[in-house]
Amino acid sequence: MRGSSLLLAAAFALTGCGSDSGSSGSPLGAASAEVVSVSGGDIPAEADLAIVWYLPDDRDFDEYVTAGGSLANGTFLVSPPTPIPDVVISERYGVATGLVLAYPKGEVPEPGPFTALDMTGVDYFVNAIGVVNNHAIIYRHASPDPVLFPPSVEWWGNRFDDGYNCGRANQQEGEFDQFEPVDCASMVLRFGVVSEIEIVGGDWF
Repeated sequence: MRGSSLLLAAAFALTGCGSDSGSSGSPLGAASAEVVSVSGGDIPAEADLAIVWYLPDDRDFDEYVTAGGSLANGTFLVSPPTPIPDVVISERYGVATGLVLAYPKGEVPEPGPFTALDMTGVDYFVNAIGVVNNHAIIYRHASPDPVLFPPSVEWWGNRFDDGYNCGRANQQEGEFDQFEPVDCASMVLRFGVVSEIEIVGGDWF
């Protein structure tokens, strides 16, 4: 969906640090990003962010929510969890992939796993008022399963550095989606009716 012409300068920082479990992060520094309204409504002065991690491996839950930062006066700061929960990292693919959502101040869902049954009663999209819809937070932990991806097969996760990264979705005709490493300055936080904003990149597994 096309955004309005409203464009606010925003500072964006994505940081990570090491953990006892071996999960590490990579500081990416600060950069300019965009905050837009896609419905002509006002952008709130404040909002809280969360990251919804998609889980391609067989687990007892489908997705996992963590706190993700905040927006204040036109500036948004994405703060991934440090350390990252090991459970959100795919053992088969060696990466974790997270979608950034915005919520009214104080209304971020409780951190933790969401099963399909949970989401019938507590859908984390219901209260969301914004989304970074063309990018994902990519956490690269390891190389993918060599049975799935032998040396002759390219895997998009290998394009990223270890730790936290920003990735832009790259849809492939007739294939699974991929992500390309990008400067975090290219991320756009769109406010509006989240169910009406196309989210790109969710079909990568």
